[in-house]
Amino acid sequence: MLLITHDISLVAENCDQVAVMYAGRIVERGSAEALFTRAAHPYTLGLENAFPNLRGPKRRLIAIPGAPPSLEEPVAGCAFAPRCPFAEPRCCDTQMIKVVSEFVWGIDEQGIHKVSKGSGSIVGAI
Repeated sequence: MLLITHDISLVAENCDQVAVMYAGRIVERGSAEALFTRAAHPYTLGLENAFPNLRGPKRRLIAIPGAPPSLEEPVAGCAFAPRCPFAEPRCCDTQMIKVVSEFVWGIDEQGIHKVSKGSGSIVGAI
């Protein structure tokens, strides 16, 4: 089954694998468990903060500021950068895809998001 929705609570309850899309691009993907415990992309974090936790304590919801980009013209780099509280100039150059699983997240010396397991590492960019 394929479920397409903005309701992150519905996804958390019903999906095993998740791909988070922003402006028509996948920005993060992985198992639902990994994604909801170790989200890496700021848009995924923004979605999590914008919906109530139905099992946890009540908390103030945080809206994602700004508006989505127009899809009429392709955006270089990360389309979320203009709305992102963590955006840096390099975000406008490269579109990263985050694959969240049993891997550990980090950022290398050049600021590229990486995951590693054991001695190897995986970097994804589209």
